[in-house]
Amino acid sequence: MIKRAVYGLFFCVYVLYELIISAFKVAKITISPKLSIRPGVIALPIPGDTDLEITLLANLITLTPGSLSLDVSPDKKVLYIHSIDIDDPDTLRDAIKRKLERRIRRLV
Repeated sequence: MIKRAVYGLFFCVYVLYELIISAFKVAKITISPKLSIRPGVIALPIPGDTDLEITLLANLITLTPGSLSLDVSPDKKVLYIHSIDIDDPDTLRDAIKRKLERRIRRLV
């Protein structure tokens, strides 16, 4: 129980850090005189997670500046995400899986 609480605290600090970094990236895009963004929608395959894990992932993505969770497929296997600037869809998918999904599973 204490281990989970400590991890929860570290998770909150991590999320705050990611929010700050994302906010700076969006601010840089916003104030840049040359608008060179590549917005798009990606489909993120999600494993058979619980509703809590899917909701937490979708909400954390939406909280992050520059990204928005759009929908979850009816079979709960795919999360659709809009991003303001996508260099490479596979890189974005990998980053979300590596950074958020793994941490959410450990937290829940």
